[in-house]
This record gives sequence, C-alpha cells and structure tokens, in this order.
Amino acid sequence: MARAVLLLASFVAVLAAACGGGGSKATPTASPAASESATATATATPTPEPEKILGVTVTPLVAGSDTPFPKDVALYIESGCWGCDAPAAALQRIYRDPSGALKTEDLYRLPGATITSSEVDGRYIRSIAAANSGNDLLLSLCESPYCGGVGNMAEGAKTSILHSTDGGITWTNEVTLPGDVVVIANQGGRAQTDPGFGIISRTYRTVVGDTYTFEIVSYPGLDREPYNLTGQAAATTRFLVPANGPALVVGDDSVSLNRPGAGPGNAPWPNLTNLPKGSGVVDIQFPANGIQATWQSAEGVLYTGLSRSSDPSRPLTFDAIYRWPDDVRPTFLRYSGGGFLASGEWIPSASWPGLRAQIPIVVDLKAATIRPIAEFRERAQTDRNLVLAVLNGPFARVIEAGKDDCLNVREGPSLSSPPFACYADGTLLVEQGQRTEADGHNWSYVNTPSMRSGWASQSFLETSGSAPSLNYHPKGTRTGNPEYDTVIASLESGDLEAIAALIEWRKVECKAGPPQGIGGPPQCPDGVADGTPIDVIPGAACEGYWHIRLNDGGRANLAIGTADRLYAVIKNDADSFWRGSDAGIIYVNPERPEWGKAIYLANGRIVGDWSGCGTSPAEIANRGASVIFPPPKP
Repeated sequence: MARAVLLLASFVAVLAAACGGGGSKATPTASPAASESATATATATPTPEPEKILGVTVTPLVAGSDTPFPKDVALYIESGCWGCDAPAAALQRIYRDPSGALKTEDLYRLPGATITSSEVDGRYIRSIAAANSGNDLLLSLCESPYCGGVGNMAEGAKTSILHSTDGGITWTNEVTLPGDVVVIANQGGRAQTDPGFGIISRTYRTVVGDTYTFEIVSYPGLDREPYNLTGQAAATTRFLVPANGPALVVGDDSVSLNRPGAGPGNAPWPNLTNLPKGSGVVDIQFPANGIQATWQSAEGVLYTGLSRSSDPSRPLTFDAIYRWPDDVRPTFLRYSGGGFLASGEWIPSASWPGLRAQIPIVVDLKAATIRPIAEFRERAQTDRNLVLAVLNGPFARVIEAGKDDCLNVREGPSLSSPPFACYADGTLLVEQGQRTEADGHNWSYVNTPSMRSGWASQSFLETSGSAPSLNYHPKGTRTGNPEYDTVIASLESGDLEAIAALIEWRKVECKAGPPQGIGGPPQCPDGVADGTPIDVIPGAACEGYWHIRLNDGGRANLAIGTADRLYAVIKNDADSFWRGSDAGIIYVNPERPEWGKAIYLANGRIVGDWSGCGTSPAEIANRGASVIFPPPKP
C-alpha cells in the first residue's frame, strides 16, 4: 500500500498591480536569423546542477490537476473578502455529509454580515483562533466603536472574547475588555483555574489622552504579568502558532525561536540559526518524531524542510527540503489523515477585477505535487477561504436532540452509565470503530470535542452508515519474519527486561530542571547532572517525549496493554512518517481506539513509538510505504 504524504495549505500570492508595485513586462528579443551554413552543429545545453541547501538536495513542488474535497475531513474556514481590507464575515465549517454532498455551515456570523459588508452596527469579528482540530475556538468581537484593523482605534472601543468548546455550535461570551483585543494563539481550552491556554494582544488606555498600553498576555488569567518577549517590543513581536505545539516568538534575526516567557538566556528552539543568511522562518509544525520548518530565503524563495533533530543546543539538520513555486505562499500548514493540509491556489476573481482569490489545495510531498481542491473554484470568486483548522472523521453529527437540549455521551453503552458530556444538534463527533446494542439502543463509540471518548445513541447521530474496523489478529499471531516476530513476542509477553534489550538506545544530553516541552531534550533523572549524556529513544503522542533508560535496566513501557492486539506490520522508507525506521508494528486498543499505537523498528531494533494522537490504526498503517503483514479481514 503506497503512502501519500499530503499537505493542505493557505497561500498568499504577490498582487503587484493591486498593491501598486507595478512592474514592467520584459521586452521581447528578436530571434536571430537561421544560419545558412550546412555545417553548423547544435551545442548541447548543460544539465543544471540540482539545488542544495545545507547539503540536502532540494525537491521542487509542481502544480497538478484538481482533486476532490477529501473524504472524512472537515475544514474550519475564516470567510471574508480578499482585497478590500474588510474583517472576517463568518467562521464556517465545510465537510461532506453521508450522501457525499458538500455542506457549508455557519458557526459564527453576525446577523446580516456578508463577505463584502462584514461590519454590522459597528460590530465585527476581530480575530479567530482554533485548537484541538477546530473543537476549541476563541473569537474576539469588536463591540463598537471601532477597535482597529485598518485605521486608528476609536475612543471607548471595547472587545468581547467568545469561547466555544464544541466546535463552534455553542458560544460563551466570557469577558468584555476595554480597547482592542486580538487572539494570537489558542493552545487548547482548559479550566480557567489553569494557566492561560490562549495568548492575546491588548491595546487600551484607562484615561482619555494618556498613552496607549500595548501588551501580550495569557488568556484567561489576565491579572498575570505580560509575557517576557526576550527583549522585543510587544507591538512588533511576531508569533508562530503550530497546530500541535507551543506558540513561539520569532527573534529579531528572523530565525531564532523562543517560547513566550522564556528568559533571554534560554536556547532558541527549534534551532534554525544555520539557515542561509537572510532567511526568515514563516511556519513551524511538529509531526511525530520530527520538526517541519518553512522559511523564506533572502531572494524571496520559500522552502519547507523536514527534520528529525531534537537537540535545542544544535542547529537542525534536514532530511528533506522542498521548494515552493514562486507564485505560492503558504499561510496555513496542518496535518490531516496521514499527511499535510494547506489553503489555496490563487485564481482570477470574477467579482473583483484585477484581483485573485484563494482556494485550498492538497500537497503530496511524496509525489511533490500541489493539487487545488476542485469544489472551491466557484466559491473562491469572492471568498478568502482561510483554513483555521482541520478535523478528521469519520463523523457522527448530532441531530434531533431538540432545541435547548443535547445528546449525552456516556462512559459505557448503557442508559445506566453516567454521562460525562452533552452536545447540541450540529456537533461533530468522530466515530472510533465500535458499535453495539444495549438497553434497546444502538450505540456508537465516539471521540468528543473535549478529546475524550465515550458512547452515544445512534438514534441521535447522522453517520455514514459504517464505522472504521477495530478488528485485530488473535493473540499469538506471528508474521513469519523472525526480525519482527521477536519484537512482537516480547511486547506480547509484557517482559519489560526483554523489551528493553531490544531497544536501540541513543545518547542525548539531558537537561536539569522542569521538562523543556515538545522537541526539547530529555529531563535529567534524579541525581544526574545537567548536560550528562543519557540513553533514550523518542516517542510521541500529540506531543513528543523521551523513554529514558534507568539504572534498573532501562524498563520501557512500550505498547504494554495493547500488545496482544496486533493490527498490521508496515514497511517504511526514507520518506515515511517515522523517519529513521524501516518498519512499524501497529496495535489496536479497544479501550481507546483513537489512540492506535505503533512501535517503530530499524534493523529489528526498537527506535521509537507513537500513540497516534487520535489517529486510527488504519491511518497509521497508511503512513507506511507498504504493508508487510496486512490487517485482518473484517
């Protein structure tokens, strides 16, 4: 089974005429007259040398044909007007219903707001930020008078912050603040007693005539001190906000990155200081077992590099680098269903002569192609289609729960089982592959917007009619290949000493003190000095972590609890999802099937594990180059 690495991105083209850049067309040069000499011979054109950056051969991305809107994918879109400096008109969700029809649903729109007239009675959407695949949303709303955006903020302006924890179906107006508020980052909703999960910028003054205060603070928890921005002015600070990692501050050199609040002495991470002179980082993402960095060169060329590096004290080394076409500029890069997502090719706008509009695209890094999503061509005539988040299905949409009522999601498939959440009509739940009948109801096992799984009655769900299979091979199944079967037998036995003996440990310098977070070095065990090389292997779920070899023999909890439910074995190559491995053993976890598990091998040795972060066993298998030992038949 071939593995396709896909990227859905947003792109910004250079609109020279619209922005007054002008530019002149090259003057045609007359072709020289053909020689009359019969003895003239053609000179062979030399083959150009392939482009290399940091020793890595660069692969150019090329345009391909249109592709249909992906199955089992929902896009959260900021809708609005391109080229007219207007605020967002709406937050929308676009996906296919069970019949295959493309649905566009408004999640937030002021009554009467349109693409070309998005301000209603002085109120308008100021900013939107998404987390948890679009399930958690923060929106700032200017309440009037004018809060800013284009032009100066009016005296007396105030902004409300709205929060949705069910994918935009219901909203809570949490606070109204004086002045202008822009949501910079939403890193996943948590209880308000926690440290802030959002990052916002505030511009305000308490006395007319005083100087405005501009600060960047956490949300909620507005009473805490503004962020330490490593010496930068808040008004000019630039943030990068990954889909599955911490927000990062871009340094004055355009390549150094730090977490907000980190002291000036904190090592930049990821360390991109070795990029060619004049480069500027524009995007960072954290795929499992790696880092994806996108930067613009001094000449204005855009590149994306994939790296397995994780040591913040050393500059990143890249395993692959891709060059974007000159007229494509990504503003959104996200993983989805075994690959990447971005938003848009630019096409001429029929409604706005001289301008172009954006449509989402799919980028296949394995084939190095860019393919626009066909259904967006008509929509893009006026709409900017800025992708904010991607949710992967298959979906179970709540229906007929009733006005002011909701559908319970329960711990177990029974009316006597306690509910832990209740969702209104329109909420998208994600089927996890189990259905059963009990208490006169058919039940589906679903993942909720809170990223917790439970059981919901199918009587109130609109589904595709099928759920992903959770079949797995019986305990004791072997592939017939001793290299894989030795690992499978050890994992199945639960013998931690035997498992540790199969791990290919590697030396990484540890860091004393609190954990450094995703991509950081391992934390030093008790009694181990800062900077000491220790034996580790990497692992990942939604964020990365380290398995540390301890003095007791290095016991490592790899796939314990799931190792008797073998799903498949896949072959990996240099471009595969978990780079540096040549095979992956995949397991099913019936208790939490959204967390399929993979153990990655190199030459029969364990080099890492991945818990899927909501990815099904089938999707994990699709990330390999081919299947060595297939899943069981349904």
